Amino acid sequence: MVTILNGENSVSLQPGQRIDFGRAPGPLQIAPDEDRISRIHGTIHATPNGWSVRSLGTFSGFVIFDCETPSKLHVPVKAGPIDMPFAWAIIAVEVVGDRYCLEVRGDGAAGWESSWGSVLHKPKSASNGYTQPLWDSRNITGPDGKVRRWFQTLVAMCEPRLRMPPVEKIPTDFEIAKRLNISPKTLEKHRDRIRRELGFAKYDEQTRLAAVVLALGQGLVTPADLIYLQLPGEDEVEGPL
Repeated sequence: MVTILNGENSVSLQPGQRIDFGRAPGPLQIAPDEDRISRIHGTIHATPNGWSVRSLGTFSGFVIFDCETPSKLHVPVKAGPIDMPFAWAIIAVEVVGDRYCLEVRGDGAAGWESSWGSVLHKPKSASNGYTQPLWDSRNITGPDGKVRRWFQTLVAMCEPRLRMPPVEKIPTDFEIAKRLNISPKTLEKHRDRIRRELGFAKYDEQTRLAAVVLALGQGLVTPADLIYLQLPGEDEVEGPL
């Protein structure tokens, strides 16, 4: 069975069934007012061994990010059907300035993770063992050199996958607020900054998952950043928004 999550909507497919996603009304409508996304931008098929996708968009394809390894697959316009080796993935339709996401869980499609193992906790580079952040460091630290709170919040979201042994769990908003000793209202402000920094059009559960997958898979957050969560340490890590 394949389960697709879009905000509060959930769709389950049995082998042989399919469903479209895009701008058209339906449970997998991702951007009703975004003309750069086609009415039927892509199709998800449930197969006996997992799931496959087909790109049907006019102007752009989409990217599929594995949630268990740093792997990703670009699906160009009109490509497919393509069988997916990912048991748990994010489909991201990326247009200039925005990302729109779906979450897919497919039983029987775990070939990639079982073959290579989960390596989310250690994105590697040839130089020092960890990939360096790809964005300007001025986005992460303020003029005083202290980490910005939105980045500290992103590190807290990634923390369970950075610890040894890593776990899949992503903390809830309540757990993150408690971890950082901040109010839910303050956390909401930091979440919105994360959404904007990573280019997401909206914030929902799929965005939360995609933010963690992107941050770890692209080396934007590494185990070295756990130092920002050392508490008590509010005075040390407090920084401008």
